Amino acid sequence: MGANSSYIYPRPINLAQQDELILVSTGTAAIGTSSTYTQLMSGVPSAITLTPKGAWASGTTYSTLDIVSYNFGSWIALRGSVGVTPVAGADWTINASRGAAGADGTDGTLQHVVEDTTPELGGNLNLNNKLMIGGLNLARSTVASHASTADIWTASNQINWTGAVTTIAFPNAPQGGVERTLICAGACSFTAGSNMVIDGLNSGDTVTCSAGDQVIVKAISTTSYKLSRVKLDGTAQVSAGGGMTQAQIQAYI
Repeated sequence: MGANSSYIYPRPINLAQQDELILVSTGTAAIGTSSTYTQLMSGVPSAITLTPKGAWASGTTYSTLDIVSYNFGSWIALRGSVGVTPVAGADWTINASRGAAGADGTDGTLQHVVEDTTPELGGNLNLNNKLMIGGLNLARSTVASHASTADIWTASNQINWTGAVTTIAFPNAPQGGVERTLICAGACSFTAGSNMVIDGLNSGDTVTCSAGDQVIVKAISTTSYKLSRVKLDGTAQVSAGGGMTQAQIQAYI
């Protein structure tokens, strides 16, 4: 900035040591207490420095050249103040403001999940009546048998069913319609009841499965289930008591 140059605040002024800065009012507004203000600058830095103060707060005292963030913009203090909201005027000047909102982009479609080897969904997956192409490689979990608390619903769809405890119930299913396939690791038993229907069995009857048998558990509701045994040797599921009628079985499907 040369001699007799006009100055627009807050543009930086580069001064050397012992430079003289003279501010002269060209209008009716006074600078300080008079229209001419002379100051000898000694040991001043080479540029005006802004002091970051973070987000503006009503209870904070601000000094000249403090810079704050407020209402999606940054503001520079023109003079000391406290409790004065940053708006263009005598106390504050805008330094940078938020731009206009851009146009909405085009909705995309999920094509591939390659880089993320363990992707997780944050909600339900709606296929919108589209085909799922390619094989579905299901993991297999292991759950130990228990009379009523073997939690098959938090495990994988295919489960290695271990242990020999007779099961008479399962914990509540997340919803009706979900299924799990139990692959019996050894001899295991299931007892039919009012809330656990087993193909070919009357309520109270128990079926003992062999190693390699599969038991498909389908949740009719969150608290009632239908079990279908698929024997390893391919023979049919039978019961000494004659089993349920087809109508009784269909009532639970």
